[in-house]
Amino acid sequence: MSGVLGALLSGGSGRGVKSVESVFKRIDGIFVSLSSLSALFVLTAGLSQMEITMDAVMLLCSSSFFSLGALNYIFRQVDYQDALAFAAMGFIPVFGRYVCFSGYVFQPLSSFWDLSTLNDILYTLGAQILTAVSEESFRATMLNLFKLLPKKAEWIRYGAANAAWVAYHFFRHPFDWAYCAWLSAFCAPVFTFTLEKHGLGSACLAHMICNLVG
Repeated sequence: MSGVLGALLSGGSGRGVKSVESVFKRIDGIFVSLSSLSALFVLTAGLSQMEITMDAVMLLCSSSFFSLGALNYIFRQVDYQDALAFAAMGFIPVFGRYVCFSGYVFQPLSSFWDLSTLNDILYTLGAQILTAVSEESFRATMLNLFKLLPKKAEWIRYGAANAAWVAYHFFRHPFDWAYCAWLSAFCAPVFTFTLEKHGLGSACLAHMICNLVG
């Protein structure tokens, strides 16, 4: 890493840019960027004395902790074009709401409708980034943890990891059968597929699309 910093400081030759590019070829740069933005969101919100909830602080702490359990996903070569393209799978759970929630009305970007200032918009976007990073790093950690199961029980690993992820939601929210069914039938399979096939950053983007669009 010191070599990268040295190249960046030397300037003029373009070696710094090439060094950074070589680093991003060996890691999931999408996740690293989103994780950095989530930390920046909490920091700037605190420094600017915006209302920051204990929930946001806990999400930042949990994302930092669970990122350590997901290092094999972070330090993994990613095809960025495919990762960005398959993040669009986040639209699938959006339409899954029609199945699980009676009377659901599609309201695209409704979370932004009542926002009147740029600060409000950035705050909402930052909160969604933080949520996605925290939850997807948790999922990746659970998938790693359940690798302790026998290899012939691979399907159980995915079921157990996602059951833990669904349960994670109800530590912060009252239990609801429709919400549980939606998380289990639509969100968990889509985000897990995106995570395993196209990287942790792609799963975070899909998660954000699901939360923001619907």
